[in-house]
This record gives sequence, structure tokens and C-alpha cells, in this order.
Amino acid sequence: MSNNVISSPIVYYEAGNFLNVFGGEIACDRTMEVWRSTKHGLEFAVRDKDSYMYTYSFCEDFSRQAELLVRLTAPVGAVFTITAESGDKKLGLGSKASVDSSKYVTFDDNATSRTLRIPFSDLTGFHPAKLTGVTFNQFSVFGDRHPYTLHEISFDGPEHLTFYDLFQTGAVSDDMSSLNNWVDASQGGGPENYRVEDGKMVFSVDPDAAVRPKLRYKGYFGQPGRHEWRVYIPTRVRGDIVSASGFLYATDYKEFDFEIGYGAADVRASLNAQPDDLVAYLTTQATDGSSWASTDQRKVLMKGNKWSDLALDLSVDERGHYVVRWYIDGILQFTSQQRWGPKDLDRGFRSLVSLENLWWIGAEEGVTENPGPRRNRGRPPNTATFASYTFVPR
Repeated sequence: MSNNVISSPIVYYEAGNFLNVFGGEIACDRTMEVWRSTKHGLEFAVRDKDSYMYTYSFCEDFSRQAELLVRLTAPVGAVFTITAESGDKKLGLGSKASVDSSKYVTFDDNATSRTLRIPFSDLTGFHPAKLTGVTFNQFSVFGDRHPYTLHEISFDGPEHLTFYDLFQTGAVSDDMSSLNNWVDASQGGGPENYRVEDGKMVFSVDPDAAVRPKLRYKGYFGQPGRHEWRVYIPTRVRGDIVSASGFLYATDYKEFDFEIGYGAADVRASLNAQPDDLVAYLTTQATDGSSWASTDQRKVLMKGNKWSDLALDLSVDERGHYVVRWYIDGILQFTSQQRWGPKDLDRGFRSLVSLENLWWIGAEEGVTENPGPRRNRGRPPNTATFASYTFVPR
């Protein structure tokens, strides 16, 4: 089996439930004694024999997969039933297939997680092309002194999936030496604009092409913490409109960016930029989370032709709002106070890297709107090289 996995994330939901990556709830209908999110996953304690929990999707297609995976930590001796349901998108009808957890794992240590690998062949009558939900019930161990923690629900198989998502409940450290954890998110351009070379991710774009190649890490990030990218950005020249970026995206308004390039002529002049300087645009798209009028931005200089460490640090204040800090090579450059926070996110942030041609980042003096297609000048490609991405949750 491959490591290509789709997992249901655990994100706090105001109704007392949680959401998976498909927008379906993870819920217990208040049948559990304990039901809360932790940095390790969804912690719950079973009230009695009638307690249950479930998560549903909208007839998602897992037909290219072969196994249902459930990873959790459970009390010693715990046994429970797992039921997979499948149905029809139009009628909502379908079938159920149940298995007993004891067939796959024995919980003999309440501090160690176990993974149940359940072949679809064990789920008689289940149709993986029409998954509607997974239910857990008939728990054998009860009481708040015997908590369980659900770490992930996932589907594994030999093929790479086109909607390859994994919610992150812990730290991430990726050396970017392969595309295994990255998914194309380009808006113009695409796989032809990036490659792995000498164990690093190299982006390359025609200086005059209308391309915006991007890669996103495979999951959602629903918790505060520090995201950091290590990148080599060559010095640019006048007229270059290329921007190297590391950024977090939830919606068009809920986005935090590093965008680094030559810089517009008026910006370079105001910062007294030298020939080997790049301009980093550090941006909150909307501090109110809903309007461009609340954009918050600072522009700072940094040197090209060197490795740089870019970090976005997200914390939450006493009102539940994000405070975002931008660091370059460990030095704080900008702090932006938001008027929204984790409770205002449906799924969490995506983490992305890119090398995009954006007209404004290289605008000549007096140019205030997109001048349109550029004449091909036959110049060599512009590049940026990413060597690592890390996330450390709070």
C-alpha cells in the first residue's frame, strides 16, 4: 500500500460537533461523557452502552482505495463496532457493513495509539464509490476515567488520489525532496513549472508568461502555530514581475502572505532599495475577514541571492482573534491584529508555496493597473528554490 491518504480532520464546531475535510460533521449527539478537541485529536469518553459517534460525507468516491484506516488511542481492553455506510447521491439510500475492532487490534496500553486497517473486502455490501458515513458504537469501556482519542479516519490504497487531503493535528517537517505531500494548486502553469532537483523543490517560470504555479501542502491546519519555509530567491531586475511566496489560505479574505519580488518602482524608491535588494510584501488580506477595505500590509527589504527563512506565526488573543507575526531570518518584521479567529474558519488554512507572475510586484513608475499581456523578450526563466517546510503547533 502507498502512503497516499485522505483523513478526516477534527476542527471545533460551534454546535458542539466537528467537521471533516468534506464539510461533514463528526458528531456524538451528546451521547458521550467527554467530547473535546486536543492537540492530539478528538478526545471522548463513553457514557454508556448507548453512546455512539459518527462522521458523514456526501457520497465521496473511494473506489481506488482498498482499506479504511482508523487510528486512535483507547483504554485497555476496549472493543467497539465500526460501521461503514454507502448510498446514492440522489436517493440517499444504501447499505451498511459492520466489523468488530477486536479483529484488527488489541488495546493493551492506554497511552499508545493503534491503527485499525480494515480491508474493504471485510465490509460486505459496502460500496466505496458512494461513502456516506462511518459510525462507531457498542463501546465496551465506559466512564470519564477511561478516555479515548480519535487521531484520524482515512482511506488508503495503491493509487494517488486527486483530492489528497490530510488534516494536521501535530507538527510537520517536510524537506520538500519529493511531491509526495504536495498537490498542484496552480492558476495558469502547472507541473511543468516545478521539479525536484538535488533534493529541493525548484520553481521556474517564463518572465513574460501569464502563469501562477502553486503547490499546496496536503492538509488543513486548524490550530495556531508557526509555519516556516526555507527558500532561495535570486536577485531580480527591473521589469521582473515574478513573486516567490509562502502563504496561508482559507478564503480570499482570510489569507496571510509573503510575496517577494523586485518591487514596484515607487515602493523601491520609498524604501531606498539597492540593486541586490528584494521587496517583501507582508499582507493580511482582510483583518475583518470579509472586506478588502481592511487589508493590512507592510513592505520591507531583504537580500536576494541567499537562503532565507520565512515564518508566519499565528497565535490567538483573549478574544479568540488571530494575531499574526511575519519573521524573516528569525527577525520580526510585522505584526497584524485580526478581528476574527479559529471559530470563523470552516476547515482551517491551506499552506502553499508559489512562484507567480504578478504585474504589480514589478510595476514601472506610474503604472497602477494591469498593463495586459507582455511581449516575449526571450529572457531565461526566473526561479525560486524551496528546501523545507515546517509547522509547529501551539
